[in-house]
Amino acid sequence: MSQSSNVHDSIFAIGKRTRLGSLGEQLAMESLYEGGFKNIRDLNKVRANNIFADIAAERNGTAYIISVKARNRLTNKGELNKYYNILKINAVKDAKLKASGLSADQITLKLYQELNVIAIREEATPAWVTVPIDASSATFSAYFGLVSDLRLKKSIPMTPTAFAGYEALVANRYDARITPDLSNASD
Repeated sequence: MSQSSNVHDSIFAIGKRTRLGSLGEQLAMESLYEGGFKNIRDLNKVRANNIFADIAAERNGTAYIISVKARNRLTNKGELNKYYNILKINAVKDAKLKASGLSADQITLKLYQELNVIAIREEATPAWVTVPIDASSATFSAYFGLVSDLRLKKSIPMTPTAFAGYEALVANRYDARITPDLSNASD
């Protein structure tokens, strides 16, 4: 494969991820509204790529900062995508922390401490919405949960057993904005 082909494939993959993420955030906001949330705000319109939160919202007198994780429901091998990372760290910072002698668990704890500072500053509870997307059927689901329930894990379990403990905002709903090109299935 030529270098230019690899670059094209990389650019296409980044574009697809960006489209999937943007659509996932839109579906998450719509699902939160249906789930009784109010004052829903897209924080990426204020500042792109916030450290944790994509959305701010309120429900029953509680303010939330919400990270949205939209992914293909299945991996490119057709298997269930079982975990969605909740915390992101750039490669440079990760390398520096590892070089300083911190373990992966210590880095995760540090990221949770940083998230706690943000939550205190915003006077909000950290939460997440996952949006598994099935491009082959143009359907999605949306699940809501609290970060504290993850017990310092780096990812959100996305298995049928785990779903039982989450609030399902939407389940297997058709949406025409989900197109086959969003799939990560191998050709």
